[in-house]
Amino acid sequence: MRPFPEPEPLRSSQSFTALVMELLRSRRRAWLTNWLVVVVLAAGVSLLLPKWYVATATLLPPSSESDLSFNFSMLLRGGDLSRGALPRTTSPEDNFTAILTSRALSRAAVQKFDLAGEYHSKRESEAIAEFAEHLHVGTTREGVVFISVEDRSARRAADLANFLVDELDRFNKDVRMTAGKSARLFVETRLKETEQALRRAEDNLKALGVRDALPVTSGSSDATAGTGVMAQRIALQVRLQTLLQTQSEGSEEVRRTRAELDALDRELRRLPQSGTEAARLIREVKIQDQVYTLLTQQFEEAKVREHKDTPTVQVLDRAEAPDRKARPKRGLIVIAAALLGLVESTLWVLYLERRRVLPWLPGARSIS
Repeated sequence: MRPFPEPEPLRSSQSFTALVMELLRSRRRAWLTNWLVVVVLAAGVSLLLPKWYVATATLLPPSSESDLSFNFSMLLRGGDLSRGALPRTTSPEDNFTAILTSRALSRAAVQKFDLAGEYHSKRESEAIAEFAEHLHVGTTREGVVFISVEDRSARRAADLANFLVDELDRFNKDVRMTAGKSARLFVETRLKETEQALRRAEDNLKALGVRDALPVTSGSSDATAGTGVMAQRIALQVRLQTLLQTQSEGSEEVRRTRAELDALDRELRRLPQSGTEAARLIREVKIQDQVYTLLTQQFEEAKVREHKDTPTVQVLDRAEAPDRKARPKRGLIVIAAALLGLVESTLWVLYLERRRVLPWLPGARSIS
């Protein structure tokens, strides 16, 4: 086997770096041509890449007040409504982020803006997944929630961001059942039923007085006792309906409330009954009148509480169509290609002059 030829020793005044510089000068046309080709190709590729725009909307930090802190027993006693709040396990900002990145809102955006066609997706699920890649939701240090949407159209990017903000507000107002809204609906129904019952009781009492020519008075002790028990029963009914919105049927608080309600029902059945029909009707009128008064007050309080509990979105800045694209960064692409081209062109020249650089390689020869 023929041994490799020994490399020619470099002159003492010549180093490897000096040799490389000499080769670059001798091959400067090939080096410059190769470098320009790399830069021009990179510039051409950057021009062919699609433009992407980013639009951002920002929301003020949502209120930290719990939307489930409504204690109806305290309301009936005239107590402070802020007591009895249920503890949160997540911050309001996290709730906003979860809603904005939910599949329901993404599907609504895909359907409204026909993103499946824009993304050339065959299935709606693929378009939703791709839209999620172009959606960025987060929270700044100050607690401001931002929604950034990336799209090939600057106008559509802004419209998408604003659409998500509007959907978040609609979700909070219409879909999410707060304790205040639940209480208002229940009390409103009971108020209508009590009003009808009161009118029937008054009509019956009036008809009895006309029929029997009896003086109708309201001094029955049974009526006073029944009024207090009925008021407590209404309070427990409202409380039970509210608890069922947030807790399961088997929870300890629900069971305890049901037990108290059953106890009141038994107490109502044990109340002494008057021997006359007039006393019974007077008692019924007084009970219905007292219950109606309590429900009217509670209904007004529930409406105020519903307005406070509904977590509306406070927009700090709505998204606007951006003037400049977010990517591709053509300048960075060309600069990076130019730097890589320097290295690649140098290696190319060394390859052309590999015999002078590494003369011991078998088959090494200069390519002119």
